Amino acid sequence: MVPVEDLRQQTLTPRPQADPSKHYVSFLLTDGDNVQFTLGGMQNWEQWFGSPARGSMPMGWGLPAAQVSLAPSASAWYY
Repeated sequence: MVPVEDLRQQTLTPRPQADPSKHYVSFLLTDGDNVQFTLGGMQNWEQWFGSPARGSMPMGWGLPAAQVSLAPSASAWYY
């Protein structure tokens, strides 16, 4: 079993400096309260995390917080 303490949000070090003359946008896909979605095939579905285009643009993916306790090995796979 993966220790829950080992699953931490990845951060950039050093933090990038924002340019005050620009606007920034973030793209994030999450179904934050639906463990069934993240454990039920999202990782393989080509229209979601399993897309062959995944990684071609910067994008964040959210996982339900309860998933770390309910399915630590699956959470570790996503991390």
